[in-house]
Amino acid sequence: SVLQWLVAVAAYLQGTAAGGPRAVLRSLVAIAYDVLFFALLARVVLSWFGIGRYTRWMRPVYWLTDWLVEPVRRVLPPFGAFDFSPLAALLVLWLLQRILLAIL
Repeated sequence: SVLQWLVAVAAYLQGTAAGGPRAVLRSLVAIAYDVLFFALLARVVLSWFGIGRYTRWMRPVYWLTDWLVEPVRRVLPPFGAFDFSPLAALLVLWLLQRILLAIL
């Protein structure tokens, strides 16, 4: 239920704040990774259904992910009808998260 989710989020935020600045930074990195992961997932899945980048619902998704997908797309060679750049961008995003969390 929504109430359970709100209680869980409040407990998470309270625990993070009690952990100090390093815990807050780690939480921000984790939250940013989750948001970008789901945006990449939405970008891929909704493109299968022909929902374009200029629709009202997809503009924020592309705005969140273009900075990561487009440079990867320029580096990867074309594979016919398949676009592996979101998958490679997800790998880059995962590596970036792991590096940042290891530093913190």
